Order: sequence, then C-alpha cells, then structure tokens
Amino acid sequence: MYIYEPSDDSYLLADVLKGLKCSRFLDMGCGTGLQANSIGNAGEIVCADINKDAVDYSKENVKRSDVKKIEFMVTDLFEKIEGKFDLIAFNTPYLDEKEPRDASWTAMQNGKDIIERFIRESRAHLEDGGQILMLISNRGYSKYEKIAKETGYKWEVVGEKQLFFERIFIVRLTPN
Repeated sequence: MYIYEPSDDSYLLADVLKGLKCSRFLDMGCGTGLQANSIGNAGEIVCADINKDAVDYSKENVKRSDVKKIEFMVTDLFEKIEGKFDLIAFNTPYLDEKEPRDASWTAMQNGKDIIERFIRESRAHLEDGGQILMLISNRGYSKYEKIAKETGYKWEVVGEKQLFFERIFIVRLTPN
C-alpha cells in the first residue's frame, strides 16, 4: 500500500496545528507523521493509520522529546482506538474513487465513504470541548458539511487554499 507523501494539503493542516496545545492528540491517517510532528504541544499523541507501512514509517519519523507518550497503531479509522481526545486531526483521503483505489487518497473504500464514517464515528472519541481539524476539498464539501451538522457538529472553515484544480479547506468540527 502506498504511503501518502506530504503535499499542499498536508502542509496546510500542519500550519494550523503548529500553534495548538492539547492533552491528548489523535493523528488519524498519520501517513508520514507530519501532523504529529506539527502539533504545537501535546501530552499524549496517538498516530493511527490503516496502512501498516505508514505506521512503521511514522514510528521512525515522529520524534518528540516534549511528549510524555506516543503510541502507534494500525486501525481502520476508530476500530481499535480507545478513549477520548481533545484534538483529532485527519488529512482525509478526499479524491474521487477512480482506479486504482488507494486508501491513502480515495474517499470511497470497499463501498464506504471514509470521510462520512470518520465524521459519524468521531463523536464517541472526542472530549467535551474538544475539536477536530479535518482537511477536505471542494469535492463533496456540501455533503460533508451536512453530515457534520446532522451528527451534532458546528462546521467552521479555519484555513483554505486554491490549487490549480480544486480548493482545499481545513474545517474545525466542534460539538454543538
């Protein structure tokens, strides 16, 4: 399986994370570990990805002497995640479902929409007063905003960038 290398989307999310502090941070779909390395300050970091190679890569790449505990796990979204987090970041696999399908960049996997699953499953893992920072593109933006609001989240754009073929957004989800 392919490990998604950081690009404009990854760096946009990393820039938003740089000034943030939290007790427990979940880097969902950790890939190379860029987001775990970017978070301003965290007591504990969990790096999770469906791709074992990405998790192994993150183990080698995430170096934080200021964090008490760093955990790495292979999981399909929240399947093996325990507990709650005050900050969750997800550089979503937001591209279309054209062949070849790869979990690192395709939103539809095995007939299921990864972003929709993430939004719906995340509530059980978010502390009261916690927040989610999620990267999406203009493809599906309205659909995901509607799902988030149905799930009881406030939807707020906190970063965006125009690329030559699409617009990408960092969205903050907070419980209503």
